[in-house]
Amino acid sequence: MKLNTSRFKNLFKNNWVLKLASFLIAVVVWFAVVISMTPEQEYRITDVPVTLNMESSAAGERNLQPIAGQDATVTVVVRGKRSVVGGLTKNDVVVSGILNYVVAAGVYDVPLQVQKTDPNADFTVVRVEPLNVSITFDEIIEKVVPVRADVSITSVPDGYIMRDPVLEYTEVTLTGPRTALANVEYCGVTLQKEGTFTSDIVENLEISAYNADGEKLEDTDFTYSSKTTKITVPILKEKTVNLTYQIINAPADLDTSQLQITLSQSTLQVAAPEALADSIDSISLGYIDVKDLSPGAQLTLKIELPNGFINMEDTEEVTATFMSEGVNTRTFRVTNIQTINVPTGYSVRVYTSSLSNVQLVAIGDQLEDLAASEIVAEADLSQIELTAGQSTSIPVSIRVPGRDGIWAVGSYTIVIAVWQTQ
Repeated sequence: MKLNTSRFKNLFKNNWVLKLASFLIAVVVWFAVVISMTPEQEYRITDVPVTLNMESSAAGERNLQPIAGQDATVTVVVRGKRSVVGGLTKNDVVVSGILNYVVAAGVYDVPLQVQKTDPNADFTVVRVEPLNVSITFDEIIEKVVPVRADVSITSVPDGYIMRDPVLEYTEVTLTGPRTALANVEYCGVTLQKEGTFTSDIVENLEISAYNADGEKLEDTDFTYSSKTTKITVPILKEKTVNLTYQIINAPADLDTSQLQITLSQSTLQVAAPEALADSIDSISLGYIDVKDLSPGAQLTLKIELPNGFINMEDTEEVTATFMSEGVNTRTFRVTNIQTINVPTGYSVRVYTSSLSNVQLVAIGDQLEDLAASEIVAEADLSQIELTAGQSTSIPVSIRVPGRDGIWAVGSYTIVIAVWQTQ
């Protein structure tokens, strides 16, 4: 214990220790004096953001929004005890813009007001520097503009064609200040590809805004309903296909290959994706009804392409002509009228006694010795929904049993009465 006391006394014999202790004591005393003599002081809080409450303002009611100057920061001068204000930050005050007079688009010197974040905080707001900030306001609107594609493809091989590009979005909606959107004429995408292509080119491209002079615009002031769009550039293979048709309603004994029908156009130039084009060699024009084939008859057949094909010619219809060479016709009055396949539980009576002006057609001289009694007008009732208790008109087929290659031109009907037997 005596040894420790001795060491303590020796410390004060060292001159530098005494000087250090004296200095520390002086600093403490000085702080105490300063605090006691100046209990409050001013303090500057810098980089305080400006808050704009648009929803509850006249500007907000008019759909106005700040577009420039709203990011300004200011300095707030406060007063209070050194121990309090020395630790304040920009989170301890709120600077708000007074928007009472912002009623139209334009540039405004917006007055500022300051409040303490905590109303009970122990300091006083002295002022804000500057007293106002310059902010630009504009009406926020929507504008629908078309989307255009600028496509540059090196080449496609012979026998292939490149069609106009197809865009996922042909128009977009821009939202932003009216003054900024006034300069937007259209939106566009650019596609540049090098090489030789035989199949569709598909990519997702960024949409940009352009003015009427085709100059790309900065788009930081407005937003897009979609900033990208898928673009498809169809690459199709050209092909020449045969045009065909089918004969319907021909008698079973008629060799349809003997019918001399010529088409105004027997082939067609088409284009389709490569795999699809390679899958077919002909396209059907539909059906030709023998009931329409009188000597020299001309029928119009519409060209309808399968899905995925496009017509490379201007032709939309083909004329089918039934040649008259070697074809004969005669007109008969048919009295042999028959009904077949009468449903069980029904009876019918034919009221039509004869059919006049029935025109028959045949290849060769088969009609020369044909008698009217050989001709049958036949009604197949299995194909008809019968209603008892009333007369009805039904179609009949004209047949010549035992004779090959004869058919009737036109449609014919008879009138029958129907009743139930059970």
